[in-house]
Amino acid sequence: MEGVLKEFNLTDNEVKIYLTLLDLGSALAGEITTKTGIHRRNVYDSVERLIKKGLIGYISKNNRKYFKAANPNHFFSLLEEEKERLEQKEKSFKSILPQLLLSKKLAKNKQRVTIFEGKKGLITILEDVIKTGKENLVFSTT
Repeated sequence: MEGVLKEFNLTDNEVKIYLTLLDLGSALAGEITTKTGIHRRNVYDSVERLIKKGLIGYISKNNRKYFKAANPNHFFSLLEEEKERLEQKEKSFKSILPQLLLSKKLAKNKQRVTIFEGKKGLITILEDVIKTGKENLVFSTT
């Protein structure tokens, strides 16, 4: 469960605090510190980030803040926001792709050798071979 929540760019402390608040319902910072074992200052820092992400809220009673976890369904809203950001990135990239391809085409005559490293480099080479259909001479060492 913690691993899945971390995929939402939550720190270990944020995950612990969110899950603790789900269990407790609402709690003061001191209670969160006691239950999680996280230093009080770090609790406040993590709580602020969780509030900004919309994952927890608070109510003030008698000059004290009681923190409460948001409904877990809020993570779907975060997913939707991330999808929208990715779609915007894709749209932006597609708008500059013709320029990039033109630049690559112009530089193609100058370049004879390209060096790629690691698994990602190998994947890049294989994708290029598949897309262009051209033969490539590939050397590999370990």
